[in-house]
Amino acid sequence: MSMKRKNNYYLLTLVFSLAFVAFGFTSSVTQVRLLPNRTFNEGESVDYRVHYGFITAGEATMKVHNGLAKINGKPCFRIEVLGKTTGAFDKFLRIRDTWGSLVDTSNFFPLQSYRLIEEGNYRLKEVYDYDFANKKALIQHNQEKREVKLPGIVQDMVSGYYYFRLLDYNGMKTGEIINVTGIFEDKVHYMKVRYNGKEKLKTKFGRINAIVLSPIMPDNKLFDGENAIQFYISDDLNRVPLKISAELMVGAVELDIKEHRNLKYTLKFD
Repeated sequence: MSMKRKNNYYLLTLVFSLAFVAFGFTSSVTQVRLLPNRTFNEGESVDYRVHYGFITAGEATMKVHNGLAKINGKPCFRIEVLGKTTGAFDKFLRIRDTWGSLVDTSNFFPLQSYRLIEEGNYRLKEVYDYDFANKKALIQHNQEKREVKLPGIVQDMVSGYYYFRLLDYNGMKTGEIINVTGIFEDKVHYMKVRYNGKEKLKTKFGRINAIVLSPIMPDNKLFDGENAIQFYISDDLNRVPLKISAELMVGAVELDIKEHRNLKYTLKFD
């Protein structure tokens, strides 16, 4: 992959797949964890507008499928993030991306994840099967098979992102760091996410109390500084994603909530 295409690829991953907050999270390398879901329903779906200032570039949807899947006899949520370009951006570089994860309902470990990528003429079908007992992931990358060693339990990007919705932020202090461990593109990544406290966020539905998180970005040619990304989730039982803003070297990109359906609890706006 050329450097130009690689930079474009990561930018589009940022905009349409929310990957910058989803490298995965685990507080310890242990295989014993009970993590009941009290945050979202099966059938939940949230739509976002992706824009540069007033210019709409695309749309993104995060959804939890109705009904449970099964992997090795274990019931799983099927969660997907879908992104696509719209308008003039769609003519410049058509994108239709799907990122998915099947996560164990009892402990929220991913048992399988996948990426279906359509970006211009580029195509990718990638499936990860996780074998945490033997600390490895088996990967089908188009027609190629790979194996990656794991340090223990990790989250893929989608399950890791939803895991952040299950955390209890009420006891956290502003500036507290959440250590993150996950897998992306055949590699294990270690990152840190800073809890930036709470604030009142303005949305198209009104103002709402929000929790603010910021992944600490290493030096790179895409993001403008280590605090370039701000991620807002509702400060209620839903923990629903409301907004993501990213300061890039080429300008600011934002994702704002546009529609929401089948949330477990009613969102309350001022």
